[in-house]
Amino acid sequence: MLASVGGIAILPGTAPGVAGKTTATGTDERGGNDGRNGDTPGEQNDRDEYPRVDDVPDEPIAEYATQVAMHPNQRRAALTTARFGDGFQLYVVQRVQDSTSVADTAWRITETDGIVAGMEWTVDNRLRYDVNFTRYERKLPPSHKQFEPDVIEEFSLQGVSL
Repeated sequence: MLASVGGIAILPGTAPGVAGKTTATGTDERGGNDGRNGDTPGEQNDRDEYPRVDDVPDEPIAEYATQVAMHPNQRRAALTTARFGDGFQLYVVQRVQDSTSVADTAWRITETDGIVAGMEWTVDNRLRYDVNFTRYERKLPPSHKQFEPDVIEEFSLQGVSL
């Protein structure tokens, strides 16, 4: 069954959405908490942030990333990997010079069952990427504040025989 968001057809399990389902640390999908971290359930953080991954391998990001896109003027990189146990997702790391750098923390940007590819940064802290034949652009400030992605372009397989 297809869902429609703003006139755009979304296949089940393929929308990139904002990452952040309830986790063992008590973060809910809006960045608040469900009470398991000792705070009052439903209380919001000062700002909604992308889920943080602290168990990052102590090795160069090129060793575990499928793709790496360096920010054009900051020490940040976007990468795709399945290494963190939540499927093949898009992450951002900071304080890295290049793909041979070792990152200490990552932030999960997507939560999708689809394929994330074609990442490229713009100079104004936006990242463009593809998920299942749709091109997205998402604002990604160094603060890790969450923003919803904008659909830039939808690709079609119409007329293509597989």
